Amino acid sequence: MKLKEFNQSFNEQDLLESGFISSGSEAVITKQNLTDGEYHWRARVVDDKGNASDWQEFGTSGNVDFIVKSLQQAAADLAKKVVDAPYLGDGENFGGKGWDPLQSLYVSSNEIFNGYN
Repeated sequence: MKLKEFNQSFNEQDLLESGFISSGSEAVITKQNLTDGEYHWRARVVDDKGNASDWQEFGTSGNVDFIVKSLQQAAADLAKKVVDAPYLGDGENFGGKGWDPLQSLYVSSNEIFNGYN
């Protein structure tokens, strides 16, 4: 498997490999310490004789497959989205954005966009 920052092209360097597994089984590969940024990846299968399949890029070729963000950046991005969502209430108990006065709790970000009391 190859995992690269999106601005890096694929090459034969820095391969992530699993051990051999039985046909029909699932391989799991873990990469730690990714830095913040956009990533894309591709994979291929190699048998015990060294025969290799073609590389298969994940998702749509040329697209970003996933983004790594710090918790602070992810929270800031969500806050920016939520600020643009409407303030809702039940007509009598109008709290603040995300506060459901009937349940006395803050709702999830999905509920802010889809409606809450």
